[in-house]
Formats: sequence, C-alpha cells, structure tokens
Amino acid sequence: MAPTDSTKIVDSQENNEGEMPEEVPIGNKNFNAGGPMPFGKDMIDAAMGLQDLFNGFQNSQIVHTAVVLKINDIIGDGELAAWEVADRLECSVKYKHRDELVSNVSRLLNACVSLKVLKKTNASTYKNTVSGHLLKDNKLPFNDLFHFMPVLYRAFGRLAYNFSRGESNDSIFDDKGMLKLVEVKEVNNQETITRKFGTVMSKMTSMDAKAILQNPRVQNLLKNIDVCCDIGGGNGTLAKCLAKKYPSTKFVVFDKSFPINCTTKSDQPSTNLKFQSGDFFDKSTIPEAAIYILSHVLVDFGDQMGRKLLSNLHGCLKEGQSVLILEKILRDDKSGPTDVVLYDMGMMALHKGRERTKSEYFDMIYQAGFSKCEYISMGKSSKRDIILATK
Repeated sequence: MAPTDSTKIVDSQENNEGEMPEEVPIGNKNFNAGGPMPFGKDMIDAAMGLQDLFNGFQNSQIVHTAVVLKINDIIGDGELAAWEVADRLECSVKYKHRDELVSNVSRLLNACVSLKVLKKTNASTYKNTVSGHLLKDNKLPFNDLFHFMPVLYRAFGRLAYNFSRGESNDSIFDDKGMLKLVEVKEVNNQETITRKFGTVMSKMTSMDAKAILQNPRVQNLLKNIDVCCDIGGGNGTLAKCLAKKYPSTKFVVFDKSFPINCTTKSDQPSTNLKFQSGDFFDKSTIPEAAIYILSHVLVDFGDQMGRKLLSNLHGCLKEGQSVLILEKILRDDKSGPTDVVLYDMGMMALHKGRERTKSEYFDMIYQAGFSKCEYISMGKSSKRDIILATK
C-alpha cells in the first residue's frame, strides 16, 4: 500500500546513540533522516523537477553541438536520414569508420528530437521543427547565442568556486574590449568570439527595436529634437533604426574605440548618423545632445559607476531634457521574471554588473540629480522596458 499524505514512514533501525532517527520536515511532510523517503506525488514531482534542472546543462550542450556541426543548416527545409546528415558533416573525413560516425550522428539527431529541435518522420528521416528553423536563421540571435555557449559554460562553472573562496568574478572583457575567456577548440581566436558576442547583442537589439519605435512616448520624444546620442551603442543597431525613422534628427553612436567595433561609412543608413569614440565616464568627451539613450548599458556596471555615468549625462543636459533608459526590470521581490533573474546571475558570472528593480533604477537616477522618473512597460513586445529620466 502506498503511503498517504498522513502516513509516517518510520525507520525501525536505531541510530548510533540507541535512539530513533530524528524526523526531518520536507515541505509539508516529515520523514526520518535515517529512513526511506515518502513517495507522495508532490515528492515525485519535486524530484523530477530537480532532474530537469540537472539535465538543463546537458540539453543546452546537445543543442550547442548541433549548432556547431550545422545540423539544422544541413537539413534545411527538407528532410534527411542520419547517414545523409553524416556524409555532409565537415568532420566526416576525420572518422576512420563510417558506421561509427553514422551511429553517433543518429544518437545526436534523436537527442535533438527529444528536445524538439528536430522532428523524426515515419520514414526515419529528420526535419527541422520551428525551433530548428530559428537556429538556422541568420537574422535571429539564437545560432550565435549557442556558439557563444562555451564562454557561458566556463564563466558559470566558476560561480561555486568564487563563492567558496570569497572572490568576485572578473569581467570577461579585457581593457581593449576583447573577451578573455577563450579556451574552446571551435573558437579560432578572441576576435571571432568577440564578434559572436557583438552579433548576439545586435540581433537582440533588432528584435526590440520595432517595439521601441512603435511606442507613442518614444515617438513623441524623438520627433522634435535636433540631436540624439546613443551612449554605449556598439555597432549602432538601435541608432540605425532610429535614424531611418527620424531623418531630420542627427544621431550619434558614442562608444569606446575598438577595431572590432569600427563601422564604415557603407554601414551607415544615411547622413544623419555618425560614430564617435570616447569614454562616457569622462564628461568632457560626451557629445552634446537633446536626449541620450542608454540601451542595456547600466546593467553592465555596479551602482557607483552607474550613478557616475548618469551624473555625467545629467551635467550634459539642459533642464527638461532626458535620458532614455532601456533595461530588463526585476520584480520588487527580485525572484522574477525568470529570464531576468538568469540574466542577473549571468552578469554576476560574466561581468561586474547586475539587473535591478524599478525602484533601484529610480534611486540611482534621483541620486544622479534628475528631478523626474517615468517607467514605461513594454509588455511582451520587448525584452526591455523603458525608464525616462528627466532633468
């Protein structure tokens, strides 16, 4: 008979002191520390949940392997058998025994089926699911994101070590803006993986740009100004979108000067966009503008540096002018949304920044001297919400 919620599982064996094992509360149940676990439905569900968490690392590694081998690209819009996929792999020439290659590929494809990246037909061929098509779409960030996974694996792998030693995580970027954590065979050099990271950020910004451009509050802000400066704008993805929509406004992308981030004139959509290098922590180098944009920038810094940056921009603005801040926002209790919590842990593992709640951003803004804050939720249309800081 299976134990019910009210059943107590008691171990008849005595402990070393001759006493019965102590009852330990687990959730809303008690069980004896030296005895068997109760197998109620909630216990089974909890155990399965922990198993899913453990499998998460393996799942992402499987998809990473498929992306590196270009499995989804090889299958394309059609369907292929395992041996056909195997024959088209670049690494196929390295296998002495073809049967071993086909067997390994078949196992990988079946794993991708279980993760819903591929679908297996009745004819034992494989084709892309919607997720599989997303992985091979160069306009979206997912393929590049999985290529970037080795850096994330290594950085997150140091979390427990750094906690146990009382050490903070160093930034993954060196003083020249190049990624330092490059110890993976499929990445040729620092520039390659740094470009991958830049591409991921650019494509994620592109996904948000449409929703941002359609926001009435943003439209009202940008339509009647002469100069807008995107601070830390990287390769100018957001600024390019804005420059096309507002041809009468001049846009400046202001960021550090790295050869890897240089943008040529051919990349610029029109004459109302230019790139300028400098240090935004040095107020004297910041271009004059009627509005500044900080898109996914404050998250890269701790509170002290964040306040310094905001204070510099406050000093550059005239009364009534604003800073448009685009960031992911944590709930007040900081336990969600889940993706933002994971990003926060990512910032701790990769960098020295952090995600924040709305009130934490407001505190930083007011401490930097701004007189008004306005929060604009973008809902599900964008991963980032808007905070408007006005002088």
